[in-house]
Amino acid sequence: MSISSSAHEQKRVATTALEEGAVAPPITLSERSSTGLALLRILVGYLWFQQLFWKLPPTFAGLYGYVVRESQHTILPGYGALLQHTFLAGCSSLSSPAGCTEFVPLAACVWTAELLVAISLLFGLFTRFGAILATILSVQLYVGLAYTEYKLRST
Repeated sequence: MSISSSAHEQKRVATTALEEGAVAPPITLSERSSTGLALLRILVGYLWFQQLFWKLPPTFAGLYGYVVRESQHTILPGYGALLQHTFLAGCSSLSSPAGCTEFVPLAACVWTAELLVAISLLFGLFTRFGAILATILSVQLYVGLAYTEYKLRST
């Protein structure tokens, strides 16, 4: 009986030692690793920033064609209908955003969100918020544009 009770006693001591020391030591990065991550963060922030210039306010003309294609070729059935019947409802043409009053708030929110991601990543302010917002925007782009035909612009 002493053999089984000592084995049980050792298990109990081991579990209490794990419970007491459950705090893991912090992960520290070297200066070189921190610099590399900062440069990568700044590069990704610059990519988000430079993508703002083809869809500038007040017309958001560059974004309009993508939203139209997104509404026609989305992978989620209700998403295209939501875009067509809310944000593209008042549009008279599929090639020009003129007269689309419901499209402007959507485009302004998209542009502002991308600007927030760029500022967050470029300057290192609220980077977790910027990363989460960038992930949400990227998933939205995938859902809307994954199955569209992509044509390269001739330069």
